[in-house]
Amino acid sequence: MIFKCRPHSTNFGAMIHIEQSLVGKVLSSCAMAPPH
Repeated sequence: MIFKCRPHSTNFGAMIHIEQSLVGKVLSSCAMAPPH
């Protein structure tokens, strides 16, 4: 059971990490850009 879920959870964690880095880039670029 644990070995079955392992690849899926790793993939899920990678997806979360990618989304967090993308959101971080957007937030940092929004913070640097002056508000319209």
